[in-house]
Amino acid sequence: MKEAASAFRALSLPEEVIRQRIVEISPEIRHDVNIMADMIRKLVALERDKLGLDENCGRIDLAPNHAKKSSADPDLVGSGLYAGNRIEAAAWAGKNGKIRISVIQKPVRKN
Repeated sequence: MKEAASAFRALSLPEEVIRQRIVEISPEIRHDVNIMADMIRKLVALERDKLGLDENCGRIDLAPNHAKKSSADPDLVGSGLYAGNRIEAAAWAGKNGKIRISVIQKPVRKN
């Protein structure tokens, strides 16, 4: 019953008084919002670090493609992680000694 009476009193305050109270508590609200925003930034940074999204490196292990049936099929196939992303790769050895690599990013499944 007290809450209802308190809410009714707040509604019956003159508009100027309500405005003044909002102005008075605005710095406190802004301060609290800044604290929450900093915490959210830290949580996002921790999650990005955990997933390795900001890493600029990775590793792909390639092995001979035993399922190769034609010259269009890759000589090597494999998978790995790069910058927190699952990667699949295929490689073809050229006659000039160069290797052509095709990389495909696969979605990471969350368990």
